[in-house]
Amino acid sequence: MRLFQILGNQVSIVKDKQYYTDTIENYLLDGGLIEKDGEEMTIVVHDSQQDYCEVNGVVLPYPNEFFETIINSIDTLLTKKSEREYIPPKPPTDAEIQAVLTQAVQSYLDSKAQERNYDNIHTACTYINSSDPIFASEASALLLWRDKVWRECYSILDDVKAGRRQIPSVSELLTELPAFSWPDEA
Repeated sequence: MRLFQILGNQVSIVKDKQYYTDTIENYLLDGGLIEKDGEEMTIVVHDSQQDYCEVNGVVLPYPNEFFETIINSIDTLLTKKSEREYIPPKPPTDAEIQAVLTQAVQSYLDSKAQERNYDNIHTACTYINSSDPIFASEASALLLWRDKVWRECYSILDDVKAGRRQIPSVSELLTELPAFSWPDEA
């Protein structure tokens, strides 16, 4: 189907499965035309299903090259409309930034502890006073590392909130955190 229509304050264009519809004012902002041969078009029906073309009450030969050109410009009109209507996303709040980054850090800490079969970093740290020297050593190393990681994470978040740096991606943040080595690998 191919259609160009102006009725009331509404412009509609159809080209196969593409649809453009908007007010005359917005259509003009998008680069559309409402004048033909120096005359303002107030009512237009150019419709491929009816093989029909009428402008301001005057029947014109169908198909009409002028309206076919407008229909063929639908990609440009749709692009201009989307640019005009685009609303940039709101920047994340400090709370949203902190939630995403701290969850990533928590997962990072937990995954390190899980390398040695602890449920998570919290569980691993509870072994700090274990009578098993391996558990106690691992817990001590993880506890010290955890504190350094969180201190660095919150320092980075403070810099982001103060505008001293951009929000790091999760992978960027993780590469900036202190490294960890298991006691038996150090």
